[in-house]
Amino acid sequence: MVRRAGDAGAVLPDRLLHRRGWPDPAAFGTTGKLPGLAWPLVALVWAATFGLGEEAGWRGWLLPVLAERVSVFWASVLVAAVWIVWHGPAFFFNPTYQAMGAGIVGWMLALVLGSFVLSWMTAGARWSIVPVVLWHAGFDLLTAADQSAGVIASTISAVVMVQGAVCAVLLWRRRMPRPAGRFPRSASGA
Repeated sequence: MVRRAGDAGAVLPDRLLHRRGWPDPAAFGTTGKLPGLAWPLVALVWAATFGLGEEAGWRGWLLPVLAERVSVFWASVLVAAVWIVWHGPAFFFNPTYQAMGAGIVGWMLALVLGSFVLSWMTAGARWSIVPVVLWHAGFDLLTAADQSAGVIASTISAVVMVQGAVCAVLLWRRRMPRPAGRFPRSASGA
């Protein structure tokens, strides 16, 4: 197909469509990691495991505890550091993680920026984790699905990284509400 100079923007979508085609709507959200489950059930699994399982610890406990001592911005950075280390064992058994190579740097940056998004949401929701549980489940549904590998997952992740940069600036410049008094101090008052 011959293209004029003005058609340059159509080259990338054209190549993607010819290489892989449009995603099949019938397979939306399905994954070989959870074979045979329709996307609503996959979403429930993501919500119960990665959503509630991770966010109860990261944003439901660790973030508020840290935010009582430092700003929400710095608490987000500390949560991201723990989150990165927590994923460490996956590099020994998960082929996706093992194949990252130098991409691990971008992955770590994405977790830091994602931490800013989720911290901003949590603090803005008066320290409720419900929004971040749903967000995390939706993110996993869209990026961990078999059809999402490559361009779709990368695009969604890039959008989240941009949002994370914006949230980082907001957390840096604004005083987000702190969860004061939510967690009792030790008997020594420390």
